[in-house]
Order: sequence, then C-alpha cells, then structure tokens
Amino acid sequence: GTSEVLSGMQTAISNYNVYAAVTIGASIEESNVGIERATVYEGVQLGIETTPGSAVAASRRLLCMDMDPSPKTDIKGYRPMGFKADTALTVGKEYTTGKISGTLAYNDIVYLLSSVLCKSPAPAVPSPVFTLTLGTQTSGTFTLTYGAQTTSTIVYNPTASIIAAALEGLSTVGEGNVFVTAGSSANQFIIKLQFTQGTSASALTGAFTALVTPANASIASQTAVNTRRWEFAPLYNQPDSYQTYTFEKGALNIANFGAQIPYGTIAGLGFKCAENDVAVSGDVIGQQMVDPFTLTTTGISEVAKAPVNPGSVNYYFGISTSNMVQYMSVLEVDFTLPARFKPKMTQDTTHPSFSALYEVAAEIKLKITMEHDAQAQGLLAQLRTGATQFMRIEAIGTQIEPGFNNRICFELPIGLSGDPRADKQGIYTSEFDAVGMYDTGFGGWIKAECDNTMTGL
Repeated sequence: GTSEVLSGMQTAISNYNVYAAVTIGASIEESNVGIERATVYEGVQLGIETTPGSAVAASRRLLCMDMDPSPKTDIKGYRPMGFKADTALTVGKEYTTGKISGTLAYNDIVYLLSSVLCKSPAPAVPSPVFTLTLGTQTSGTFTLTYGAQTTSTIVYNPTASIIAAALEGLSTVGEGNVFVTAGSSANQFIIKLQFTQGTSASALTGAFTALVTPANASIASQTAVNTRRWEFAPLYNQPDSYQTYTFEKGALNIANFGAQIPYGTIAGLGFKCAENDVAVSGDVIGQQMVDPFTLTTTGISEVAKAPVNPGSVNYYFGISTSNMVQYMSVLEVDFTLPARFKPKMTQDTTHPSFSALYEVAAEIKLKITMEHDAQAQGLLAQLRTGATQFMRIEAIGTQIEPGFNNRICFELPIGLSGDPRADKQGIYTSEFDAVGMYDTGFGGWIKAECDNTMTGL
C-alpha cells in the first residue's frame, strides 16, 4: 500500500498543477486562443505624461518610427561551497530599455527632441518671408536694407544668387542665413531670412529710386498662418526640463498582447543621412514594464507622416553661425548623441524600478564624409588650428503654405578631430571625425528647430 498511496498523491499533485496553470492562465489567454504573436501586429503608441512615471493612455501613433522595449532585469545567482550549481536567486530592481529605428520625419522628430534635448516653448509662428517684386525694368540699380544695414547696389535684373550674396554681406544677416528663390512672376523673388532660435523682428526694405521705373518695384511681407516653429535649446550646465511618455508596445485590439512602459524617455538619438536614406535611431529607457497589458484603443490619433527625403538635406560650415557656407560635396553624415540619461536606483521598497533619471555628459559624435575637394581641404586647415567650427544640418520638406516649408535644422559647435581618407563609391573622400563642443558665444552645445503644422504634442 505505501507505494500506491504515494503514487496517487503524486498524480493528484500533478493534476492540480495542470489545473492551476490552466486556470491562472485562462484569464490572460482565453481571448487569444489560436492567435500567434506575429511581429506584424506589434505597434507602438505613446501618451504625454504630466508627472514622470504616472502612466497615461497612449493615444498617439507615430508612423515613421518603431521601438523594441525589453525588460532590463537584475537577477543574480548564489552558490555556496559544497554545491556545483546555484542554490538561490536574488531579484533586483527592474527597468526597461529599448532601441528606436525608423526614418527621420518632420513631425515625429518633435516627440524625440522634446525628450532627449528639452521641452520646446509653445510653438510660435516663424519669421515672415518677403516677396521682392521688381517688375519690368530696363536699367538702374536698387538696394536692400535689413537691421539698419544696407547692401551695395544690386543690378535691375538680378538672379536669386545675386540677391542672396548681397544680403549675406550684411553682418545683420551673414552667410548661410538667407534663402532666395524665384517668385511666380518675372523679376520677382521670395526672400527668407533664416536664423536659428528666434524669429526676426526686423523688416526688409528697399530703395528703388535708382531704377528706371521705381513704381514697378515693391517689397511685401507674408506671415505664416498654419506653420509653427518648435525650438529646442538645452542648457549646458543646469537641469533640462524634458518630456516623459507612457509607451505601449503590442498588438492593437488583441487583449493582453501588449506591454506598458511608464516614465518612457528618449535617452539617446542618432541619424544617418546617406544617398538613399535618412535613418533615425536612438535609445529608450523607462520604468518596469507592465506585461501583459491591453493597448489603448480609444481616442487614437496618428501623427501625420512627413518623412525627410535624402535629397532634401543641406550642410553648412563656418567659423561662426553668421558666417556659414554650404558644402556641396557631402556624401554622408552620421550624427550620434549617446544616452544622456541614467536611472537612479534607490535602495527602498517604495520604487520597484528607478525613482528618477539623471543627466550625464552630452557627448555628440559625428562622421562627415565628403569628397576631398577644395572645401574639404579648407576643413582640414581648420582642423589643424584646433579652432571650434560651427555646423548646420538642415532638411527642407514639402510646402506647408506659400513661403513656408516643413523643416528640421540642427546647429552646433564642433571640434574636428580626424580626417581619415577612404574610397566611397569610387570617390576619394575625407571622413572627418568631429565631436560636439560648448561655445560661449553660441550659448550652449546644440540648438534645433522644427517647422511643421503641429500646435502641440
């Protein structure tokens, strides 16, 4: 009898374990029977947190980026003497890490920069653009005035480049800060004065009395209606105010096929501009994920997709932000801002995950690949001086309204640190290495602007 009793007890225990597993799992799996966890179901949503770590419904869906969060566990084994294997495990505090991937986009980037750099002030209408109409002229000259400075005389039938060069000669404008395109009628030009961080209060005026028909000439300003400018200027020696999110990752409309991550933060950011792609990447950090979780399904809004095309990115270099020149032979730029937030893991029972995030050094790294032409030789000469250079990366997208386009612009002081040579698709290139710098006159270490139609996150 004893063996029969023991056998019966083991069978009962085994049956109970199966029953318990099925019963406990039923509440999670009963609605998902027969459904496989395919990656094509896995989307990402985010919600705007008011208080970091206080989860909210994630009702925004970004269409140009993805995220793959994973639990970051801290489990350690213990093996005492006399045993060949661990006998116990200790479980530490857990948080979430992940990677961002996708294509750079004029709308999505605002969500990334608001977290990894700092919050933007309420987006405002950018500076007006000016329409210069000269009309029918057969001779004469004219001048333009901006910020109490006047250009040299300009011929009556100029090209857009002639007007741009005249304005760039003013210290109130500077090289690389004016964009001139042809207007809709003959001898008409659209003039956009572009200054990173802040709108311009000055008006552009003209003196046309030296033209043969002064009455035909005029300057009109046009103010944006739908365009908004987001500005990001993180501090260099004080804490930044940054946005946290509640991330949700999983299958929409399938119960418990998701995960929720509060205190979600974009910890690092990168992008690579190449011949056929403008890819965005980055690092995500968040508190302990809730898994399983049913994704938010009500009130979902998709952020309008507006990807950056590879051929729409321009690069400028100079010894100051008011003296920049466009470099025409750049082939590829790789920009990396490594993770600048780390978790604060306090020893207490109040927080099952990190209690806060703290900032670490912002170590921007760049690799700038360009044909080794005269402009590259000029950068090499600057590298040898050890002087700080300034770089602008600007993407111009589709028109929002006349005179205003989708736009992303980064400006930063850099230090050139190397010039290795390489063969890039049969082109002899310089692959300049550079690091982000702080500059007193610049007032920081990076500034960014985004023009789009978004009035809020």
